[in-house]
Amino acid sequence: MTFGRIDNQMQVCRKHLDTTGTWATETELFLVQYLLIRICAEWESRIPVMFERRCARITDPHLKKFATFSAQYFSKRFDITDIGKTLNRFGADYKKVFNNTVVSTNAYKAWESVYSNRKAVAHGAGVQMTFTDLLQAYTDCLLVLDAIVSSLGLTADEIKDFV
Repeated sequence: MTFGRIDNQMQVCRKHLDTTGTWATETELFLVQYLLIRICAEWESRIPVMFERRCARITDPHLKKFATFSAQYFSKRFDITDIGKTLNRFGADYKKVFNNTVVSTNAYKAWESVYSNRKAVAHGAGVQMTFTDLLQAYTDCLLVLDAIVSSLGLTADEIKDFV
């Protein structure tokens, strides 16, 4: 899975840090805080859409509306456990595929780190990661999103606009 806007913003921030020589300064921390907010915002908008796309396959319009609403409601929390619980509502096999792919991996640790640091930014506590740390965590976290896609059995056509 790719995020063109986030990838571009990361490149712009890296270039700025290189050009201005502001690595390991307050400027780097400000850029990390900004990127944490943007990354989480992208994920928080994309994850419910993944569940909605899976529900879109339902042909009964009333059941489809119910399933889509339920998926939106249950996919508003974004820690790994909550994602697993939402997948479990589709079936234990969905959760199992997800957990087998994500739990006990760097992706799990990176996901939790990104979200806990984003919460820290939102509550004024500051961040505990550098730009380099964030770049690695972001890269590792993409496996979590790929695991959701795989668990839901989404097709390439269903996620083609996820760039």
